[in-house]
Amino acid sequence: MKIARAIAAMQLSEMPGRSMYLLASLAVAVVTWMVLHSAARQVSTAGSTNTEAITVMAERAGQSMPVGFVERIRQMDGVADVAFMNYVPVLCRPPATVATLNAWFIPPGRSHALGHEIAPSVMATWNSSERSILVGRQLAQNCHWETGLVIEPMDLISNQPIQIQVADILPPGESGSSDHVAVAHYSYIDRLLPPGSQSRVLVMRVFSNSGVDITALAHSIEEEFAHDAYPVQANPSAEAESMIQRFGNVSALLWLVTSAVGGCAVLVFVSTFAHVTAARRAQMATLLSIGFRRSHLMLGLWLEILLVVLCGAVVGILAAHGLMVAIEPHVSLYLGRLRAGLDTYALLVFGLCALQFVALVLPFHTVVRLKPWDYRAV
Repeated sequence: MKIARAIAAMQLSEMPGRSMYLLASLAVAVVTWMVLHSAARQVSTAGSTNTEAITVMAERAGQSMPVGFVERIRQMDGVADVAFMNYVPVLCRPPATVATLNAWFIPPGRSHALGHEIAPSVMATWNSSERSILVGRQLAQNCHWETGLVIEPMDLISNQPIQIQVADILPPGESGSSDHVAVAHYSYIDRLLPPGSQSRVLVMRVFSNSGVDITALAHSIEEEFAHDAYPVQANPSAEAESMIQRFGNVSALLWLVTSAVGGCAVLVFVSTFAHVTAARRAQMATLLSIGFRRSHLMLGLWLEILLVVLCGAVVGILAAHGLMVAIEPHVSLYLGRLRAGLDTYALLVFGLCALQFVALVLPFHTVVRLKPWDYRAV
């Protein structure tokens, strides 16, 4: 092992610039993998959250529906509960910081209609007053809102102040836009809106009875309003209104980009070490002729690649974590929290091992075929 380490150190010191180039190439690939895989995980799981709920929205994007639609859906066979919401923008920090109040009616025990589970004690605090709101962590920071604070932000629809009290600050959400909105009570907010904006619903979450096929129920809801003045879309996914889902199969695109960058890193390592080994042919033959074993040369090559790969991976992981922390406030509205999961690291380790294996195939082949008299090779 000492001989192999000495050979690896000698080879690394030949051209430090080449080692730095390989390290930087791998670090870029690791950063790309960490960030895009974390984003792809968020997009892939966005549609699978709360699949027992059917999300109903107007067929025309952004259009609201009459609140009477709620009762019509509630009377349909197979429907257990309906949660619904409208929203109002308020000026939380003049002159330009705007907060979104999502005004919800949530049936008892259906707090996951908000897109994630909320502790019963928090819901009880919220339900204790119609003026109470639950505030996302990022919005609370932007608006400087704290638990228990009574505020009167300006409603940008009616241009009237709305008196509300912060019941609690929600923990960071894992997906969607929950970190950037506040949850208010539908009945209270609806009364304060101008007459033309009252009794409107932007989103409904329909919960089915046990054993009901939610896909068939979603189709029935669409059929119910197909010839109405406000046709609706019913999607058996509580996260269907997530903005990122509007752009098609983003997850596949992210995987494609990640695979392309990883493929480029593999090609860089394979071509570089194949060329380097060919250039060292005479040097390695000289070592063989003076008594070094092929195993020493092969182990030295492996240690050289291993050191470059480990350094590149460490630099890439640290850079990826720094980048995700830096961009999270700007993308969490669409992607939620960017966090590398265990599968991200497991696949990264597998990829790095595969990279070493592929990069060593040609160098090892050259060493196996090497003859002591090849020291005369130019």
